[in-house]
Amino acid sequence: MTLEFDPVAHRYTFAGRAVPHVTGIIEGAQRFAGVPEAALERARARGTALHRAIELHLAGTLDEDTLGADTRACLDQFRRFQSQTGFVAVVSESRMYSARYGYAGTIDTAGRFPGRVDRVAVVDWKRASTLSPSVGLQLAAYKELLLERFPEMRKPVDRYALQLRPDAYKLVEYTDPGDWSVFAAALTLWRFCNVHKLN
Repeated sequence: MTLEFDPVAHRYTFAGRAVPHVTGIIEGAQRFAGVPEAALERARARGTALHRAIELHLAGTLDEDTLGADTRACLDQFRRFQSQTGFVAVVSESRMYSARYGYAGTIDTAGRFPGRVDRVAVVDWKRASTLSPSVGLQLAAYKELLLERFPEMRKPVDRYALQLRPDAYKLVEYTDPGDWSVFAAALTLWRFCNVHKLN
């Protein structure tokens, strides 16, 4: 059985059955009221372009001539982050499914920082000027996906958002142990709404 992803519909299926995904589950914790749809679409496009550039950069297959100025500047900040922290990615842009909890998601990256080889870090790249509190929930969900998919990584797992802007980067750690409980509650609510056709 395999996990499949339709990028146009942003839809995950496992064994031919649609399954909820992390960002869809926490959608209610994200508020974009009053933000014009055109602005949201531009932000999504910038984020998608940056994610793809970092993915190709980590794979060593990036053609930098294809990058726009904003993406190139943010990628430079990602490289600065790598250089200054020594972060080494072990997993990158990996789609995962939790058989235990019945949801899917794509982890931006997981890896290690030098001097902390006894720990694993899940890092989510953000092309945003502010970080929503829901990022902690998202990272808690990714942490569970990672540990289920790679049981050999059963070490302490730290959770970070890497905020990338054209002029700077900021690494923000999420440590609230309640984040997983809130995500699990959101998943339960998602299932309730889905069963009763309230989604």
